[in-house]
Amino acid sequence: LAVLLHMSNDPHAAIIAANEAVRCNPTLGEAHLLLGKIYSESMRVSDGVHRLALALRIDPKSTVTPIELAKASELTQDPTSADAWLTLADERARDRSEPALLRARIAFWRGKDAEIADARQRAGRA
Repeated sequence: LAVLLHMSNDPHAAIIAANEAVRCNPTLGEAHLLLGKIYSESMRVSDGVHRLALALRIDPKSTVTPIELAKASELTQDPTSADAWLTLADERARDRSEPALLRARIAFWRGKDAEIADARQRAGRA
């Protein structure tokens, strides 16, 4: 329900539903991941990073959580952490395009031509 509400652009209701999922099962990493994503996208980035870190502790092999942590780290202007999370995302999700696409997005946010060129090549390979 939380995912559906989030996809329906109702973040408040999605947060309530995801918190209910966490209440029912505190070790449900997907619920913490979704809360982290919603908080980060709602400019409650520090709350988002906290939830995402918890999600990664619950599911340390997640391929999605490092991607979200990279995005949140960049939003908190922590490029070193963002790059480290992107590297982990690349290692875990070699057959997926999400890390390459986020790397391109972050490169454009940073406005650095060399990073943009590198990101374009990675996205092309992905």
